[in-house]
Amino acid sequence: KEPFNKPHPKRFHPFAVDGTTEGYVALMQDQEAGMGVYHDEAETILNAGAHKANNDAISFFTQAFSGGRYTQIRADRSKERVVKSLNISLLMGTQPSRLKNLFGADRIESGFAARFLMVQSDYMDLIEDADPFSPTRTMCQQWNDLVRHLYRINKTFASGEVEPIKIEIEANSKPVYAKYYNQSRKDANQRRKSGVEQYVMGAEAKMSAYFSRFCHLIAIIRNPLTPVVTSEVVEFAWKLYRWYAESTVNILAGIYTENETGLPADLRLLIDNLPAKFTIKDVEAVATRINVKPRRFVDAMRRADFAKVVKRIAHGQYEKM
Repeated sequence: KEPFNKPHPKRFHPFAVDGTTEGYVALMQDQEAGMGVYHDEAETILNAGAHKANNDAISFFTQAFSGGRYTQIRADRSKERVVKSLNISLLMGTQPSRLKNLFGADRIESGFAARFLMVQSDYMDLIEDADPFSPTRTMCQQWNDLVRHLYRINKTFASGEVEPIKIEIEANSKPVYAKYYNQSRKDANQRRKSGVEQYVMGAEAKMSAYFSRFCHLIAIIRNPLTPVVTSEVVEFAWKLYRWYAESTVNILAGIYTENETGLPADLRLLIDNLPAKFTIKDVEAVATRINVKPRRFVDAMRRADFAKVVKRIAHGQYEKM
């Protein structure tokens, strides 16, 4: 029998589903390898700070994404929480209409919203005669073996028994990496000279950090046991980074505009396409062209939704403010 005084093995939580920030702090105290967290509804975790004074979710995840030291000072010293390396990757999903509740203008301008890679998806038609028991719908044995092997490596690394897997970079891929690295800096300078809005500049700056991360990620996907960054990996990483950056900035721009004007996306689009002075006939023509119901304008005027952007100058005639 094992002796009773044998130390307990360290807890290993590579991925957690739901939870509180207080719980993550406790787990990360002995989880130096980092952790992934999934939340089905983003509001449940990012709005936690609004309901509990000692659970400021925004500042917590800002520190977690940076991978820095976290210290929670308490009046009772026995309840202090100190984490040497707070490293969490947060994966969330939510309805597009709820994004404005998560990321208000202040969170966009502060750069917090830009720390997320955002993808706006839509529903697609499903195959109606699919066989759920076909071989293509089962997990292949090679994948199961690989996941188990990586799990064992990570577990032994967490206990300090082995060294982590290192990602090498080929010599001929370094000039390609440097070219794209400097290109991102040139793009940043151009945005500054062009007077691009501050929140866009901040979002692009946050997104640029993902280029090097994607190089590592693609190298790991291609060969998890001996990852190598090649020129082809760098090229793929640049394309992936630019796709995510454009997608994220477009989504944030839509949220920011809606927060500023209080208008949903379809009404904002309608107003942007109307001339400085317009009539109801102009509204009907533009609404038909951009696939917006003309009645939306009339209903919005009645509810005073356009109070900040449109004023009536005569019967059936309007002007943008």
